[in-house]
Amino acid sequence: MTNESRQDGTGYQILACYGTNGLTEEHISAIQSLNNLEEIVFFFDGDAAGLEGARKQGEKLKGLLPEIKISRVNTPEGEDVNSLYVNHADSAEELFRHLLDSRTHFESPNGSFYSSNEKKEIREQIPLKTEQKDHQRDQNGSDEIKKEVRKQVIQPAVPEPSKSVPQPKVNTQETNRCHAAGRFDTSNPHRIIYFTDTAHYYVKGGVRQEPDRLQISLMVEGKGNSAYNRYRNRLDLYENKQTERIAREAAEKLNLRADLLELDLCRLTDLLEDYRDSRETGQKQESTRAALDSTASGRCRDFLGKPNLIQRINGLIGKAGVVGEENNRVFLFCIAASYGMPDTLHALIQGSSGSGKTHLLVKISSFIPDEDVKRFTRVTESSFYNYGMYDLKNKLICLEDLDGMKEEAQLAFRELQSREMLSSSTTGQDEKGNNRAYEKIVYGPIASMACTTKGEIYEDNMNRCFLIAVDETKEQTQRIIQYQNQKASGKIDGQEERKATEFIQDCIRMLKPHEVVNPYADKVNLPEEAHKIRRLNGLYQSFVKQMTLMNQYRRKKDQKGRLITEKEDLQVAAEIMFDSIVLKIDELDGSLRLFYEQLKTYVKSKGEAYESYSFGQREIRQTLNISKSQLQRYIHDLLSLEYICQAGGHINKGYRYKIVYWDDVAKLKGKVKRHLQGQLDQLEILATH
Repeated sequence: MTNESRQDGTGYQILACYGTNGLTEEHISAIQSLNNLEEIVFFFDGDAAGLEGARKQGEKLKGLLPEIKISRVNTPEGEDVNSLYVNHADSAEELFRHLLDSRTHFESPNGSFYSSNEKKEIREQIPLKTEQKDHQRDQNGSDEIKKEVRKQVIQPAVPEPSKSVPQPKVNTQETNRCHAAGRFDTSNPHRIIYFTDTAHYYVKGGVRQEPDRLQISLMVEGKGNSAYNRYRNRLDLYENKQTERIAREAAEKLNLRADLLELDLCRLTDLLEDYRDSRETGQKQESTRAALDSTASGRCRDFLGKPNLIQRINGLIGKAGVVGEENNRVFLFCIAASYGMPDTLHALIQGSSGSGKTHLLVKISSFIPDEDVKRFTRVTESSFYNYGMYDLKNKLICLEDLDGMKEEAQLAFRELQSREMLSSSTTGQDEKGNNRAYEKIVYGPIASMACTTKGEIYEDNMNRCFLIAVDETKEQTQRIIQYQNQKASGKIDGQEERKATEFIQDCIRMLKPHEVVNPYADKVNLPEEAHKIRRLNGLYQSFVKQMTLMNQYRRKKDQKGRLITEKEDLQVAAEIMFDSIVLKIDELDGSLRLFYEQLKTYVKSKGEAYESYSFGQREIRQTLNISKSQLQRYIHDLLSLEYICQAGGHINKGYRYKIVYWDDVAKLKGKVKRHLQGQLDQLEILATH
């Protein structure tokens, strides 16, 4: 309501708001067009939302119109303009005049709707150490709320425990913590905390970047209440009736006042809006990476500064419970550790069903600090687009089943890998309720590891990733069984495994991003036979950089502060990447190559005429202990690549097959190894001259 004073001192103009948060630009423009405006009076509902709305809009208008008086009508609790008129129809005019005459003025610069006398009375009654808390509360509540707050601050009202009903044990560590009223903590974006004098509020799962709604999962905990007396619900803070209902339900369960809870939710809405807007406008949130004490950082620095770092890390990984897979495990670890570096890396772990690829992914990802890892069993089509602007920046993304992802989700995943960002256009409503387009951006970069049984069908993914085939040999199976038996018998100390894991995590926290310069980058070339050699060469150079970054405590810097790659980094990178380079050259993927080599060995055992020997599927299943579905996939792939052909049989009795292409993978590996090692040896010769 605006009060445009005329010469006779009468005359009011009424302007209806769209709810307590509905003061739009159109309203402000209408207010500013009034030439003789002297005062603006808010006549909102007599509840917590009305009080908070008057305060919020009063502050906004006072900043725009500093010369205009701002005030509010002290609407009786539980009433509004309509209910007052209906319930007091006979004396409505006199009642409204009385309420207007007794309105409360908004004072600057504190922005309070309370008089100086009231503030003085509060300061006299409340000890100095609680004055600041109470002053913040007085700025937002009615006279009745202020008195209740003063009462709670001086002597908090805690329900008397029933003598007849056993009380649950109270977590003393939790209750002894000192919580400042009004504390808003977003250090963990997935567990936002808001503490007030009334209750403690926890927003689980964070806040989604949706401008037309504010949906949260909320837990309310009364101060002093036990861990068993909490209220949980999901709500949209933009839905006023829903917020009022949640406040009532929580108040009833926790034995608190509904109006105070509703007032807290109004404040929480403002804080969450500001937090969401700060993320949307590009203000990066502070890192939640845990800080190490001097002792832990000293141990890690000493470990990282000694020679043969990669070999020693590989030994720690074994002590942490990763059995076998000596090359694959350290390869995956170095890829995972790149998540915080300028050039992040990606791995596609390939193996048949039950081969242990998911177990390997989980174990390797456990060496990365928990705050920097996101593990997913399932990813919906648009989920990557719905993250906050910086939620995925410098994170390790682990996908346990790439095969289950739909094409839309795979596209988003590939874009994060290659472009290091996602951008999308979406529709939302502005403050006037009009639909408009919004550009939504999610920034990377990310490092990633994903598991698949069908590596060959993910051509685009394979071009961006290092392809790693898990060890499916009988020897690896025996190593795993032996480890499981020893752990079950108590011969392996689980505590030592956890210590090794935690130490590796601390070492990762000590690694910092740096620019890297490789003076040998043009001296080593990959085999020309490699599939997509341009992309593979880029992956190789990135992995060499990662080797330099892993050894950053032993590497020199140039005048620009860049780490300088040494020949050792190229040698170690070539050794670790060797199998992956071979897979890029080989037509067959990892698991198919392993099967084909086992098949050739079996057929060769049939005598001198092995080249003409034919075999059936049942024969191979029983000999190599392979499932029917897996064998059928292998047979189909080898037929399509013309490595085998049909050699008789019938559809009802089963076909027989014969090997027609006897390739030599050992010769291929030897050729690749000689190619790389020859160039690395040449670097040594040049260095000695």
